[in-house]
Amino acid sequence: MRYSIITATILRPGLLTACASLDSQTNKDWEHIITCDRPSNTPEAQELLSKISHPQRTIVDCSRVHNDYGSTCKHEVWERARGEYVYYLDDDNYLSHNGVLEDLMQVTGVWALFPIMHYRKRFCNIPPGVDRTDTGNFLAKREHARFGLREAHHSDGLLVEYLKTVAPYQDLTHITPVLIYEAQNSAEEIKRRAAAGLLK
Repeated sequence: MRYSIITATILRPGLLTACASLDSQTNKDWEHIITCDRPSNTPEAQELLSKISHPQRTIVDCSRVHNDYGSTCKHEVWERARGEYVYYLDDDNYLSHNGVLEDLMQVTGVWALFPIMHYRKRFCNIPPGVDRTDTGNFLAKREHARFGLREAHHSDGLLVEYLKTVAPYQDLTHITPVLIYEAQNSAEEIKRRAAAGLLK
């Protein structure tokens, strides 16, 4: 299997869009593992999850429900991944077109960096790193793609810092942005990134 797509979710409605964008990919060589970072046994959660059923999708509960940006849940569920490459698709993101996984067939190295659309602006910082790289900006070989146990918003950047010690990234910054990120509840994040000059 080429891709393991991992989504940590707080069971917000955006999960439907994220799943639909993956289901419509022309490349079908993937599995999708969703880990619930909130109780999934409520009637509301069950209604949402019933709408994303797919034979290539597995839904599991995180053993420690705590809403830490999904870091611990991503760390935990990584053990279930079987794909050659792991990509983290957050529940407030969605793939930008149905050929994204075909575009990412260009990846042959340990990890690759590519652009996303972040609040309608192209986002991809060189060099990548903490507070410079979003979860959607990279994928990595399974054996190197495990999130740490830190309960921090910048855990994706910490994973990137680790990847930089393993191998240089494969530069795919020329491709069409692979992901759309337009979180409805992140006004503070927009201000923070804008103040740091990270929105380009």
